[in-house]
Amino acid sequence: MLLIVPATQPLAGQDLMSYASRDPHGWKNFKWGMSKEATVKLGARVFKDENGINRFGLPKLEILSGKSFWMDLKFYFTDTQLVYIELNRLTTDTCPQKEFDTLLKQLQSQFGTEKESKNLEYPNSKLSSRVWAVGTTKTKLIRHCSKERKTVLVPDYSVSVIYERRNEIEPWNQ
Repeated sequence: MLLIVPATQPLAGQDLMSYASRDPHGWKNFKWGMSKEATVKLGARVFKDENGINRFGLPKLEILSGKSFWMDLKFYFTDTQLVYIELNRLTTDTCPQKEFDTLLKQLQSQFGTEKESKNLEYPNSKLSSRVWAVGTTKTKLIRHCSKERKTVLVPDYSVSVIYERRNEIEPWNQ
């Protein structure tokens, strides 16, 4: 049964574990294969992110206490099949290590040990990522830290949780 949440209902204070399941088939009420029209009924809309880029999804979510994230949705086949959900937080103040660690614990609790783990360091930035592939869903946790300060006020740091619909599912992960 698909629970439809009115657009006016706040999603504040709901962490990643609110609707925990081994294979989430999307994120919360946003499920793989939904049409764009169905996601609009859940409150999705066009909005501009911190960099002025048009996105489609939810402009403000609080998945960590006091931390504002936005959700971006991507579809295949003329907006008829939801296949990608990105929960993202951009910030200029600090490299989000504590946020990354909190989300990592929540995702490990839900999906177990990650399938892939990377920590890369470049001359002006650091990138950390963790990947889980369970059932219909590939989940990625990514943290980006820039050592370079720009003259323009542009977020230098980000933490993202990305859910992608998987095309190939191993029989042991269904």
